[in-house]
Amino acid sequence: MRINKLAVLTFISIFLINCSSDPSPIQIDSNRVSDGKYFAEAKSPTQMVSNYPMILNPTLDLPIIFKLSLNGKDNEAGFGVDHQLIIPQGITEFYAPTLRFGEYSPISPAKPTPIDQSSNVYFRVDLRPILKAFSRDGYYITPTQDTVHANDFEGLYLAGGTNPLRWIWDDPSPAKTLKFQDSDLDSIFELAIQFEPPTITGNDRTWELSQDLSSLPQFSSPQAPLLEAITNMALEEALLDIREDGAFSAGKEWRGVWTRDVSFASQLSLAYLFPENVKTSLRAKLTPEGRIIQDTGTGGSWPISSDRHIWTLAAWEVFLATGDSLWLDEIRRPILQSLKEDLLWNRDPVSGMLLGETSFEDWREQTYPPWMTPADIHASHALSTNIIFKRALEIGLGLAQNDPGIIQSWPALITRLDQNILNHFWSPALEAPASYIITAPAWQPASHRDLLGESLGILLSPAFSMVDSQLVQSYPRTLYGSPVISHQLPHSPAYHNQAIWPFVETYGLLAAKKAGNQGVYKHSFEGLIRATGLFLSHRENYQFLTGRPDQTAINSDRQLWSVAGWLGAIYKGLFGISIHYNFDTEGFDLHLAPNNPFEWSSFSLDNITLHDTPIHIELSGNGSLVKSILVNGEQLEPDTALPLKGQKLDIVIRVVNNSTSHSPPVNIVDYNLPPIPQSSWMADTLHWNALSGEAILELNGRSVDTLRQSPILVPDTLAGFFSIRGIDSTGNLSLPSRPHYQGPSATMVLNSKAPYYVTLGDNNAFIKMDFKLPNAGNYLIRFIYANGSGPINTGNSCGLAKLTMNDWWLEQMISFPHTAEWNSWQTTAWAKAQFIAGDNSITLDQESLPVNNMNGALNLFRIKNIEIVPISE
Repeated sequence: MRINKLAVLTFISIFLINCSSDPSPIQIDSNRVSDGKYFAEAKSPTQMVSNYPMILNPTLDLPIIFKLSLNGKDNEAGFGVDHQLIIPQGITEFYAPTLRFGEYSPISPAKPTPIDQSSNVYFRVDLRPILKAFSRDGYYITPTQDTVHANDFEGLYLAGGTNPLRWIWDDPSPAKTLKFQDSDLDSIFELAIQFEPPTITGNDRTWELSQDLSSLPQFSSPQAPLLEAITNMALEEALLDIREDGAFSAGKEWRGVWTRDVSFASQLSLAYLFPENVKTSLRAKLTPEGRIIQDTGTGGSWPISSDRHIWTLAAWEVFLATGDSLWLDEIRRPILQSLKEDLLWNRDPVSGMLLGETSFEDWREQTYPPWMTPADIHASHALSTNIIFKRALEIGLGLAQNDPGIIQSWPALITRLDQNILNHFWSPALEAPASYIITAPAWQPASHRDLLGESLGILLSPAFSMVDSQLVQSYPRTLYGSPVISHQLPHSPAYHNQAIWPFVETYGLLAAKKAGNQGVYKHSFEGLIRATGLFLSHRENYQFLTGRPDQTAINSDRQLWSVAGWLGAIYKGLFGISIHYNFDTEGFDLHLAPNNPFEWSSFSLDNITLHDTPIHIELSGNGSLVKSILVNGEQLEPDTALPLKGQKLDIVIRVVNNSTSHSPPVNIVDYNLPPIPQSSWMADTLHWNALSGEAILELNGRSVDTLRQSPILVPDTLAGFFSIRGIDSTGNLSLPSRPHYQGPSATMVLNSKAPYYVTLGDNNAFIKMDFKLPNAGNYLIRFIYANGSGPINTGNSCGLAKLTMNDWWLEQMISFPHTAEWNSWQTTAWAKAQFIAGDNSITLDQESLPVNNMNGALNLFRIKNIEIVPISE
């Protein structure tokens, strides 16, 4: 085969602008929103009705997803690891197979047919192993590494998402109807549940305000009661999301406090309205040692999931809203500690980028190639996570008053990071930043964009000002709003993929506002109005092409960050509220940049208090150009900063359309990436099959040939890591296939005797491996390991060790994420090394590791072999 070097592929995208003469099925009026034959109507600012069916299909979807629970806690398996129940067609009395806690049966890949009959299901659980542990040891350690003491055992519960089941985590009193009983004392616990197919509801769904909102800001929209009703609904749902302990739950179905959810929600708006509840929530996401918690996540949480610094942005927003100096003192240590941890031990030593997965998109199969393991994801760089990290560093620098090391070194570091992020992630093929970069073993940008990452970049990074208009205008959208990613991945169903999330839509809305794109700004606003109005709740997500809330994997009413997203659109979007702090003068200023995209021209906001300063705002006119502003009767310049010093601010603003700005039509388009080609290697022969007909062969991340027929012979003269991508007729590239290495390599066996592995983290916290190499040069190394401390997609006990080569070269932290089972062997990410000719050594050390995983106590894994390959750079 002749290898031809490809020219850089140009992204040939034809954006299909919605120029049809047919009107959109979505219509928004002053008190009504409709989508085809379905509508919602605001009868008043405190009452709405909707005939939109939340479920279209009156059948019971299978399989039924459920978990077992000791004492009502999520302790049987990690997030996304569930039991699946399939009820046979026509069976109304069904005895499910007897289960054991923590043991799962193989899942059939075929999608079962939904059923239309009511069924009584009898669940049985053999609890003898747990009761035996109680009797023998006095406690039982669950698969999630939680300890349940015999004296504390309250009962076995059933949890799930299919009615009448509930995800009962953090519910102080789980329903008795979900509790198993052992009536005959044979240690086989039993529970009967009746499952009913859903009933399609008509226009009898009503929302009516039930909470007292008098202490909260009052939004008035006399010309559009619909907006006022949706805002009142958001305030009510925020109140309903407050738990008994004063912290915010993640939503109606999720009573836990999650770092990511509460932090994004607080940064969007809740810090302005509920600062004390936000403080309580953020305190709940600190370890006893004062460390910011990265919630359970891919491969055992931090350092693979690494977006916990959104906590810092939320904590700072509380300070901006309140000016509470005691709060500032309280958050200083956890912010600086967590930033230092990631700066020292979780960054790429060459690029300076933070390692780890995309923020919030934490179902790896939704956005990453299926072959990528948690170790591969840890080695990657994510756009959204790095933007958050950069902003957190800026906040940390402001807090580091007595740390000369930070004051001297961080300013230049932050400047470099701000300048480098855009260049680092920029993809010529996308003409936009890639969602993430696969870095090991080769540099391979993702084939899709990320709305949250791009929006955060526009809002938080000055470097993005050069491209903000281009990014906002070119991002593909649908009639229902802006999908989380684009293009969509063909191998994954709707959740982050193929879906719209209101809180991400709000960040996109605010980014469009900043970029001056009035068309996208209004389109995003209207997408939020349509969804909330028809659903009669601020739902978590909906399918991007249909707008349906029942076509995504998981959903919930009154999802906290969706609630906060709408309020943020009103406060930060419509009224343009922002607060600035001057570290030199220690003063706070209110800035107002209102933007009214609607045809209605009269709004007001009353009873909002920031820094003990009562604020009343009257907004009139349409557009974004401030024509006049009166403060306490005095005419001011439009961009005047208003000091917040406790004296009431009575503000009257008039806006007009900016005649000098013109936004092109919103790009309404449905794009899917081509599937990853199927491929296999036999020696130096590649067999491949791409549904798109053609593929691109990449060597070490660089395109080397266009493939049109299979098989092909790859010459021995080409050494390195090969992968292929499908390419469709418009030039869109698939995600890359699993890398295949061709070339010289070596494997070191650490233990040639049973059990044929070495354990680190039990009685042994230090391993040194000596070996000889014939040639000096650059190499890649990785470890064959197992970590059965938790499931692949969750938990918090990712294995960590400090890796040193030859006692002097490049100390770095290396992760050994969960592999689910102790006999499941996987590979770590590739690490770069410089070795000399002759004697060399590799050291893995937990004794002097300066930072722990999120578990804090359990850092355990097994190592079998080490792979070494030379690289030419």
